[in-house]
This record gives sequence, C-alpha cells and structure tokens, in this order.
Amino acid sequence: RHAAALELDLELVPYRIRELDDAGRLEAMLAENLCREGITPLEEAAGYQQLVELGRTQRALAKQFDVSQGHVSKRLALLKLPAKAQTAVDAG
Repeated sequence: RHAAALELDLELVPYRIRELDDAGRLEAMLAENLCREGITPLEEAAGYQQLVELGRTQRALAKQFDVSQGHVSKRLALLKLPAKAQTAVDAG
C-alpha cells in the first residue's frame, strides 16, 4: 500500500488498525498477496498450507478467498511434489 501511495503521489495513506491473531494476520497477508500480480502457485499454496496448519479447512479457505475447494486442494497438492517438479512449476 505504501508503494502504491508513493506511485500515486499521495501524501496521506488511508489505513485501519485491527487486532488480529496469528491466523487473522496470515489470512490478511494471503488475501493481499492473492491480489498482487506475480504470486506463484507455490506461494499461494504455502499460504493455504499455513492456514490449514492453524486449523482452517479447505472448504473455509475456498469460501474466504472466493475460489473452489478443488482449487485449494490442487494448490496444496503442489507442495507434495518433489523439489525438481516444484522448480518446474515455478518456472512456468
């Protein structure tokens, strides 16, 4: 947000302070990252995985991020690929 404000020559940047737990912080970061260009499928998968480890279900993640449960499942499956295959996925 700060970088975007600088690019637009804004002197004031609107903000909202919220108290978030660890899961809430991860959800907010992932939501923001999903909106930016260039996020890789593996980066997306890693964000989902962190939330799953905090007790979120694939169904809940799909609803929250407006994607299908299959999408979440397929992204998480990428993390089970061998390192060489993950490198190939990152390379496109």
